[in-house]
Amino acid sequence: MKKFLLSDLAPLGKIQDWFYRVEFQQRGSPHIHMLLWVKDAPRFGVDSDENVIRFIDEIVTCSKGVDDSSLADLVIRQLHSHSQTCKKKGQMMCRFNFPQFPMRNTVILYPLDNEMLSDERAKHTKQFKTVSEKLNNMRNGEDISFDELLGKLSVSEEDYLLAIRSSLVAPRVFLKRQPDELRVNNYNKACLLAWRANMDIQFVLDVHACAMYIVSYISKGQR
Repeated sequence: MKKFLLSDLAPLGKIQDWFYRVEFQQRGSPHIHMLLWVKDAPRFGVDSDENVIRFIDEIVTCSKGVDDSSLADLVIRQLHSHSQTCKKKGQMMCRFNFPQFPMRNTVILYPLDNEMLSDERAKHTKQFKTVSEKLNNMRNGEDISFDELLGKLSVSEEDYLLAIRSSLVAPRVFLKRQPDELRVNNYNKACLLAWRANMDIQFVLDVHACAMYIVSYISKGQR
């Protein structure tokens, strides 16, 4: 905190306040849940989506770092592999939302309009299941362009986005992501080079959900 995150380098922006909790997995390895308040960060719902997206792109990425050998070696630690914890409580899909959906640019997507006809909504929901299955079968993805991916999925970009929106219950950020970055967790380049371990950095859109998340970890008992 003192020598890196709060330094003049300010890899995540000028931090005004923070909270964190150290949690231990069953095998004993510690990891940290942390919330940071960053000075002059845009506020979702107050500032424009464009400003929020610009701020996110300055700090967070999911690039494989192929142009930087030292970074590429560390990004390997950012790759998600499905395990038993992915499908707790009988969930059919990975609760960490992997594989992630490739995007031409970073976007904030919203749930489908409530006024949409049920038949139209059902079509997009069916398309979402098809796209999700195809991406999951691609394992780590393929070194192709975004347009080539849409061709392989047999879907237009508009329908692709509508399919993803059909799965949402709240607005969500989707990072700019290449088709071979399906399982790369969000990270900050400077932090990954310094920390040299897995991280997942996200911009908070839902303040209430964030508060619930914090309270759940504050009140969580240690075994």
